[in-house]
Amino acid sequence: MLALLSIPLWLIFEAYNLRLQNWTYVGVPQAWPLALMGYGWSFATITPAILETADLVEAFGWFHRAPPFELPPVVRTSTVVFGAICLLLPLVVHQDVARRLFILVWVGFIFFLDPINDHLGLPSLLRDFRQGYRSRFYSLLLSGFVCGWYWEFWNYWAAAKWYYIFPMFQHFKVFEMPIPGYLGFLPFALECFVMYGTCSSLLSLLRRS
Repeated sequence: MLALLSIPLWLIFEAYNLRLQNWTYVGVPQAWPLALMGYGWSFATITPAILETADLVEAFGWFHRAPPFELPPVVRTSTVVFGAICLLLPLVVHQDVARRLFILVWVGFIFFLDPINDHLGLPSLLRDFRQGYRSRFYSLLLSGFVCGWYWEFWNYWAAAKWYYIFPMFQHFKVFEMPIPGYLGFLPFALECFVMYGTCSSLLSLLRRS
């Protein structure tokens, strides 16, 4: 179920890419049944890879509890508004500007969804922080870093692959990814967690109804 849910979750980012034009695919089979199978198989691995790697990292017990921390209500509300702005801004500004705002997409869902998940009683990073539980947060960050490097390493040698075409840092690449882009995998792992929490809860509500 997690693999199946991973496909529509990643398609959200593909929809943004239609506007931002940050990456493109080459070497994909031309026949649409084979192309769909290839895309689906690849997209189905994303969320499981992030969450399972985070579980593995957390199992080592490297991160200990910290003093509880809670955001004031006004800050929590402002966080949701900030996340919404991050997600909407690349869609409304000129496309040449939008192509340089990809970082907003990689952080927007964290700020927008995590406070909502917390308010609804779902697993959330804010709830973890309020309970002094930091392990999941750090494990997700490390998972994003590890998965990102593996993905880019495998992609570099693949026949069917993606190329980054955003108009920044193209002369500073490791494999196909410009070096600063590797930092984007860290918040992306957090987004995988919060988006999965929201969507899995919605699916549970639909099944009960």
